[in-house]
Amino acid sequence: MRMTPTLGIKGRLVLLFTLLFGVAVGAMALASFAFQRDFLVEETAKRGQLLAKSLMMSVRDPLLNRDLLSLASALEAVRQEPDVVSAWVLDHRGAVVMRSDAARPGLQTAGLSSLPTAPLLDHVLTFSAPVTYGPRAIGSVHIGLGMAQADVALGRTRRHVVRTMFVGLVIGMAGSFALAWFFVKPVNLLVRATREAAKGKLDVQVPVRRRDELGALAESFNTMIADLRTAAVDIQQGYLDMTIALAAAIEAKDQYTRGHCQRVSAYSVEIGTRLALPDPAMRDLELAAILHDIGKIGIDEAILTKPTRLTFDEMQVMHEHPVIGERILQSVEPLRLVASYIVHHHEHYDGKGYPHGARGDEIPLIARIISVADAYDSMSSRRPYREPLSDAESVRRLRATAGSQFDPHVVAIFLELHEMGVIERIKRATDA
Repeated sequence: MRMTPTLGIKGRLVLLFTLLFGVAVGAMALASFAFQRDFLVEETAKRGQLLAKSLMMSVRDPLLNRDLLSLASALEAVRQEPDVVSAWVLDHRGAVVMRSDAARPGLQTAGLSSLPTAPLLDHVLTFSAPVTYGPRAIGSVHIGLGMAQADVALGRTRRHVVRTMFVGLVIGMAGSFALAWFFVKPVNLLVRATREAAKGKLDVQVPVRRRDELGALAESFNTMIADLRTAAVDIQQGYLDMTIALAAAIEAKDQYTRGHCQRVSAYSVEIGTRLALPDPAMRDLELAAILHDIGKIGIDEAILTKPTRLTFDEMQVMHEHPVIGERILQSVEPLRLVASYIVHHHEHYDGKGYPHGARGDEIPLIARIISVADAYDSMSSRRPYREPLSDAESVRRLRATAGSQFDPHVVAIFLELHEMGVIERIKRATDA
């Protein structure tokens, strides 16, 4: 059986876009022409009304006194205005007292319309205004404005609009060929679904309603997303296992860090929650907080566990642990971003920290959060060379260094959590 050839997707879209664009361009042109005509008529009407009122004020006294010389001067002044083709004055009986266009005697009859936009022959609009003296009507004035110049301007504008619309139509037709390759519903669905998947939303599915290449593409996309969901679960578990293994390595090196890393992570997560960080940032914050001291693996154990204060040289060695931690985690592709936070967790807000001397917003927010949590827990915990500071003293020192060593906004949030009892609950939970 021979199949009847049908117009393909591209052809249908090109035809549809061209037709729609042509209709839209035509409608816009007609609307533009109508708007321009109405605008010119409206502006002419406003000008005619103003001229009629001005003439009425000029002829009131001369008309009352039958001062023909003054009437002639007033009419001549108005007649000099652009587009004014006629001007005349009637008395209270409707008889012509004086006019500026004696070549049209038929206009001497009474009863001319007083409507501001009453049309006359030859594209002339007439505008009238009564002349009163107190409560008494003593006559009327009339002005005829020609539309010839307005029609010329309108014609030029129309030609310009037509040329512009034609160019737009040509461009629209050319654009329809390009859009035909992309602007189809299944492709749009695939694009949106791909963007959602890129954001980590792996529950997205594309409905398969076609049995052509696009339908096959949609089926392949759905299969790929299902595989990605399975892989994401494996990756997340791998992250967790890796984090646990690294944390265990820290604890094996320095027993002090066991509860410390857990508490710093818990404090940091509470701060991040108050800051309404998005889910990906919260995951990075939790991982970075747990692993912030991973670089201590590369520090001599004698320095880590020294029961007295470190010498200057030993302190310089200790200051290397953020860089060591960054180097360790950068070798693990999924943890490279976490590494960029860890290397900054000993930077100071005023730029006097280490290892790079970053300041203010140059320090990532996650690192600024960990810095506050780490400092508080370090002060309030036992160290090899000293007993823990009291909670009140730890809070006092934290408050005193807000704005210099620490981000003041992060410190303020931590102190709020402290006053709410959240910090104490975390300490009890990790000590249990």
